Amino acid sequence: MKKLVKVKLINWHLFLNETVEILGNCLVSGENGVGKSTFLDALQYVLTGGKTKFNVAANSRGKRDLEGYVRGKLGMENKAFIRNKEVTTHIALEFFDDSAACSFIIGAVIEISQNRYIYERFYFIENTGIVDELFINADCILSYRAFKYNIKEKGLEIAFFETKEQAKRAFLKELSIDNDKYLDLIPKALAFKPINELNKFVYDFLLKEKCLSLDELKENVTNYEKIIGVISLLTEKESYLKEISAIHKKYEDIKNKDRFLKA
Repeated sequence: MKKLVKVKLINWHLFLNETVEILGNCLVSGENGVGKSTFLDALQYVLTGGKTKFNVAANSRGKRDLEGYVRGKLGMENKAFIRNKEVTTHIALEFFDDSAACSFIIGAVIEISQNRYIYERFYFIENTGIVDELFINADCILSYRAFKYNIKEKGLEIAFFETKEQAKRAFLKELSIDNDKYLDLIPKALAFKPINELNKFVYDFLLKEKCLSLDELKENVTNYEKIIGVISLLTEKESYLKEISAIHKKYEDIKNKDRFLKA
């Protein structure tokens, strides 16, 4: 089993540099505005490869966006953001693989330039866990290039993905999830909405899609008929064996009785 054990958030809304350890099942609780939805949005942002609708856990009509999270949108007069210049954000999720007895990291580095252009890069690092030294050097948050260089300097293998779809598929593989619709459940789960069409939900997200093959069905029916024939033959043979066994028992009884009389 692969378990989420640690989450690293740097420059994610009001989280400046936080590492959250997760032991087994985790309950996220707190007053309004303390960052519950912000924390959950960081998880779903990475796990879905950036396919995210933010703040659905708190408000299904929420208007939060990626820039607002990275810059730290406040909505205060004369101070729209906490971070107004170029900024780098790190979100890293550490998983522990029980079978391999090792940790790995999936995460994202997000950079916003002075002209508000957003760069999103998703990655995977094997055989390591989350420590500050991966993301920070001399109290400075590492940019994408510095982060990439730092990881390689530490002798670790890191894979960056060219597209969000590649990242999503890679994360599915690393987490041993063979249903690519599974990650689509995360935004739905965070919305806390009742499921109105349960049958559709089960077929769309829980059951694997499988195409029917008429040739396979015919072959299965043929094999089934053959098995029924074999069972019928074995049943007939079993009845004959029972008759033979009964005759043998009678023979042994007569034989033993004859010995008794002679004695």
